[in-house]
This record gives sequence, structure tokens and C-alpha cells, in this order.
Amino acid sequence: MNEKKYDNLVRMRKDIQKDKDKVDALLKQIEGKEEKLKEAEAVRVVADVQAMGLIPEQIGAVLDLIASGQIKLVMNGNDAVKAINTKKTFEREDSNEDE
Repeated sequence: MNEKKYDNLVRMRKDIQKDKDKVDALLKQIEGKEEKLKEAEAVRVVADVQAMGLIPEQIGAVLDLIASGQIKLVMNGNDAVKAINTKKTFEREDSNEDE
């Protein structure tokens, strides 16, 4: 049999495998980047919460309001901060009424 007749098929298979190897490498790279993004988001959230001086109970209360649908978060980040600060103001006013 003449080997040259099949050279193009061998080349095509090698080319396909090379592309598959590239895809695998890119998928691993993407996974690493997604993990770094997830970590950076978590750090950012913690920093934002700390900067606002919220305690875990306040964070929980805000998240409960969001989950129950009482607060709709269809806003940019600055508006969300205002909404949370308003919640803190209401809580302070409520605690003053008890005095």
C-alpha cells in the first residue's frame, strides 16, 4: 500500500489532537481565572461590608429582605449601598423609640 495516500489523514488527526490539547489547556486556564475571580469577589464583598461597619445581624437582615422580595435590588452598587444605609438608619430610629 502507498503510505503517501494516507499522509493527509495522519496530518489531519495530528492537527485535531493539537487543537484538542489547546482547548484542554484553555479550559484549565479559564478554570483558574474563574477561581481567582471568585476569590477576588469574596474579598471585595468582605471589604465593602467592613467599610460600611455592618455587623452580621444587619447583613442577615438585609439579605432576608432581599430574599423575601421586600427589597428589589435592580440598581447599581451605589444605590445598593444607599439602600443598606437607609436600613441602618431605620434600625437606629427603631431602637431609639424603645428608649
